[in-house]
Parts: sequence; structure tokens; C-alpha cells
Amino acid sequence: MVLLAAAHGMFLPWHHALGGLSVVSILIGLAWLNEARWKELAGSGIYTIFFLICMGLLYLISANRDERWDLTADRVHTLSPLTESVLRLIPPGDHLTIQAFAVAEEHPALQEFLASYERRNSQLTFELYDAKRDLTVVADLGGDVKNDEAVITRWDAAGKMVRRETSSLPVSGQTRENDLTNAISRMFSTSQQVVYFTTGHGEKRADDTPHSLTKVVKELASKGIPIKPLRLMEGKIPDDAGAVIMAGPTIDLLNFERELLEQYLREGGKLFLLIDPMLPAANPLDNVEQLLATLNVRSDNVFIVDPDGIGITSIPLTPVVGFMKHAITEATNQSPFVLETARQLEAITPLPAGLSQEALLITSKKVWTEKPSELRSTRRAIPPDDPKAIGTRCVAVAVEMKTGGGRYGDDMRAVVVTDSDAFTDQNLEKNGDAGAFFVQSVQWLRQQDDLLQVPPKFLTSTPINLTQSRAWILLAAYAAIGLFVTIGGTTWALVRRRRG
Repeated sequence: MVLLAAAHGMFLPWHHALGGLSVVSILIGLAWLNEARWKELAGSGIYTIFFLICMGLLYLISANRDERWDLTADRVHTLSPLTESVLRLIPPGDHLTIQAFAVAEEHPALQEFLASYERRNSQLTFELYDAKRDLTVVADLGGDVKNDEAVITRWDAAGKMVRRETSSLPVSGQTRENDLTNAISRMFSTSQQVVYFTTGHGEKRADDTPHSLTKVVKELASKGIPIKPLRLMEGKIPDDAGAVIMAGPTIDLLNFERELLEQYLREGGKLFLLIDPMLPAANPLDNVEQLLATLNVRSDNVFIVDPDGIGITSIPLTPVVGFMKHAITEATNQSPFVLETARQLEAITPLPAGLSQEALLITSKKVWTEKPSELRSTRRAIPPDDPKAIGTRCVAVAVEMKTGGGRYGDDMRAVVVTDSDAFTDQNLEKNGDAGAFFVQSVQWLRQQDDLLQVPPKFLTSTPINLTQSRAWILLAAYAAIGLFVTIGGTTWALVRRRRG
């Protein structure tokens, strides 16, 4: 069987060399036996062949079973629950075809990856091509398809094409499930609701400056979400407002603007509010804090001090946050990130009937708060005298309430985060899952719970990546060990014979 596989080119040259060297090493060992123990040798050979046959049968049995066990620490070879929920969105009678394009030598690993999708839903099939060789298929798709891309086509029960989507598809790496599942989710996205960013209150914008939100805005746009500015001064929130984002206001709302947002929430609106601690010289945000009160949330204007922040940013006013259990946070890799500065959030109790609040981000147990007018931990963390003042703080919360068929939907939703700088362009790339958290919050606000974008998976450690060059190094090391063993054995045998 092995010889047949080798004849069909299923092994690379270094496979042959490694196998040959192993055989030669065994033969050399047998040649240096002092006595010819043929019965024992034949018995060992039979047992070895029996063992290899058992292993081959075990492999054939496991290869024909659908069950798979992913023993990696990060489960990088297992489809996430969000992917499975997206695959369940395929309507009865519809069918999806994934046409993946990759170079030939990468096909085996990619084929197994795509087969995992097919095993989860029989309404999905995949086809594997090489864009440089299968020119007819490329031409049928418009001629603009390259390797490391996938074309997903949705067909209805009558065999008519409903929609077609092109996605990047890294042949290797941990981002391909993220890319492919996101493309599949867009096949079922019918909502054209607009996400509005408020302007006129010193909010952060998407203007390609270091302190802007350009990157997260582009990420939202890549999901097919329309983005538009909103001037509350005009006194109207459009009917197609899927969510309103107010990112880091430094100028307070006018009374009628606050009332406009409150009315928007009462009618099923969706609000994403990011507020920052304010220094004493800054204008107070009384109307913004009153808007928070309508969500039964209070955010005192204080700075959170985190001793652990010093090791990351050299400043104690930058708390490191962790994730609580929620649909938003579970759609990220839950990689902790740092807030540039942050307030604390507290619930105003009792909560009205039907209103729910869930913490999204919390600090460690080592933090405390300081008022802007009494900051003492600007360069080093100076704990308060009362140890009871030290403890975990909530810095992000999700609020939800049924509205009973309002103008903007049946559910009011809001996400409040006490920092906006963590999501700016200058901080995003080095700041854990901050960007993913922002995008997932918007998706949750838009009530796209089943279409929350699947985050990329990352290995926490990759001890060995056996490329062909490293395989030759491993082969050389193995040969050197064999050579040393052979020389040592020869020397020992010669010495023994002379003494004998």
C-alpha cells in the first residue's frame, strides 16, 4: 500500500528520504547483531506487521467516521457555534455552493476545512479549483477570481440563483473561518438599516486622523452596513436608523436633542453611547448623564485607577478590561484590551419591569476611582486608605427592553461604554479585541444576533510548523543521531571483540 501510494506521488522527496533512512538504520542494527536469533527476529517482525495492520485498520475506521476530536487548546479546527447558527439560516429548499480557489498543493488541508461546513448542513456543497488552471470556471464567474478566494452562490428551490458573494479565503491560518462564515452570513442579510454617527458635539469622526474611528467604520462598511452622519440639531432621527452611535462627546446635548434620543429609545431605537471621563476644566455633560438615567444607568465623572495598567501603558489611569458572558462578547476572541481612561457604571435600582441590564466589560479586583479634581495617581498608583474602596468596576453594559411595536422596532437596545479612545485608529491594532467588540456591539444593536460576525481564531502557541525546509533540517538531525549511534555501536563492538 505504501509503495502504491509512493508510485502515485503521494509523498514528498523528504518523505522518501526519511523512510529510507529509517530502513537503513534498522538494517545496520540487525547487521551488528552478535548472534543470529532468527526465531526471535521473525517473531518480532510478525508482531510488528500485526501492529501496523491494526494501526492501519484503526485509521480506516476513524477516517470513515464523521466524529472529529479537536485537541488543540484554542479549538482552531472546530467550527464555532456562531458558524453553526449561520448555517442553520439556510431556508428549506435553498442550497449554497462554495467554489474555493487555491493552489494545488494546499488542497488537502483546505478540502478538510470546507468539508467541515458540508458536514454541518447538507444544503451546502463545496468545489475546489485552481484559478490558474481551471480557467473555464473562472470565466463563468466573470473572470475576476483569484486564488485564496471563495465564491458563495445561493440557489432557491427552483435552481435559480438568488445571490452571489465573493470572500477572501486564506489557505492556511486561523482567519479563514472568520472570512468564509461572514461571507455566508451576508447571503441572508436583508436589512438595509443605516447606522448613524452623531455629529456636532465634539464626537470622534472617521477622518483618517490618529484619534478617529476610521478603521472600525470601514470594518462596519465591509459588512454591508450603510454608514451616515446624523445632526440632532435638525430635530429628526430618520426612519431607517438601525442604530445611533455617539462616540465620545465633549459638548453636552441640548435639551431637545436629549429628548429626541429619549423618544427614539422609547420607540424601539438602538443607541451606542461611548463617554469619557472629563477633566474639571471641561464642560459638564449633564444632558448626556440624564440620557443615561433613562436607561437606569449612572456614570459618575471619576477616573478608574488600575495598577496593572502601568505595566502596559506606563499610566495607572488605563484599566485592563475582561469580558462577561453576553452575545456580544462571545462573538469575539475575548482577548482583554486596555481603555485609555474610563468611568465606572452602576445600575439605578429598582429596574423598571421588562428592562434588563447585563455587564459586558469589567475591570480586575485591584482598581479604585478618583475624582478629576482629586487625582493623585497620575504617574504612579496610590491606593486609597480604605481597602473597601478597591474592587471590580463595570465599564460597559448592554440594556434591553420590549417596546411593543414602536416606530423603530419591538425592542429598545443600548450599549454604554465609558471610553471611546480604545477604539481609535492609533490604539486599535495593538488593543486586543477592542475592534471586534465595537463591531459586534453594532451588530447586536441592529438585532442581527444570528449574524454576529465570527471572529478570527488565533493560536496561543505554535511550537512546530513543519515546512519543507524545516523537515530537511529535522532529517539531517535524525541522520546525525543515527550516524553517532552507528559509530558508537561499531566502536563498542570492536573493543569487545579485542577484549574477547
